[in-house]
Amino acid sequence: MQYTSIIDRIDNEITKLDKDIQLEIAERIIHRIRNKESNTKKDEDFDWNRYYGIAKGLWDEDAQEYVDRLREDREF
Repeated sequence: MQYTSIIDRIDNEITKLDKDIQLEIAERIIHRIRNKESNTKKDEDFDWNRYYGIAKGLWDEDAQEYVDRLREDREF
């Protein structure tokens, strides 16, 4: 079954409902979509270990030495 026919069937059924119920359905759908978006953005789902050591050799100096040098440059 194609999605368009499913959507059309759902739409036809929803239009038969009272306006308050239609609004409740719309609010539930929007809430569900927003929750799904926020759940996919969690850092805990992201695997930082995949990127361990990826920048090795990118700089010619130790990371701490680089940070120290930046801090010295900012001193007034």
